Amino acid sequence: MNMTRHANKRAAQRAIVTSELDILLGIGAFFPQKGGTALVMVSQAETQRWVEATKRALEMLNVSNEKNQSHLKKVKKILKRLAKHLTSNAPPYLILNEESEKVITCGHSYKQKLSRGDRGQRQMCRRGRYMAMRRCALKRVVSA
Repeated sequence: MNMTRHANKRAAQRAIVTSELDILLGIGAFFPQKGGTALVMVSQAETQRWVEATKRALEMLNVSNEKNQSHLKKVKKILKRLAKHLTSNAPPYLILNEESEKVITCGHSYKQKLSRGDRGQRQMCRRGRYMAMRRCALKRVVSA
């Protein structure tokens, strides 16, 4: 796999093995972006299908009688990690330069899901108004 120094550094920091990125590149969906890059990740609809496929592959590897046990252990480890990453709340992704086919960066996609009320409270807290509003509400309750 062709990777930039930045991508190698980010993969090491984020505990993503290059063989996992190879598999992700093979099974992931390409979402074109500006500047000649593409986001590669497994969509939520496809995630369950690929997790089941990796589990079946692991079962088949457990049954096989291959003589090269060290290679078999590595493959099992990679498949287990990939299944774990795909089922986590933050599945892996990579950004690919479409021209040179180099991986620019990689990581785990975190999406904060907040209800509308939580979002408003956090924004007000950031501005320093939330505590003031809370004090005013407490004074109204006490005085009433």
